[in-house]
Amino acid sequence: MCTLMYGMIFVTIHFFRLIGWWRWRVEGLENLPPRKAGGMVMAMNHVNGLDIPVIGAMLPFSYRLSWLGKAEIFENPI
Repeated sequence: MCTLMYGMIFVTIHFFRLIGWWRWRVEGLENLPPRKAGGMVMAMNHVNGLDIPVIGAMLPFSYRLSWLGKAEIFENPI
């Protein structure tokens, strides 16, 4: 389920980027550890729910994301 959801978010965000709705520049990707070195924890402050998928879509393809949140978030069905 997580892989399917991430794929849908990734495709949607990149579609809007390709048609010119969003333009962004990502700085600091060279500071990410190599994928073979293991995992990393990214702690982010965000303003709304769109920040999370946008940040996930900006990471290189080789990084697979796992989301963490408080239990109440996962109790509400979509």
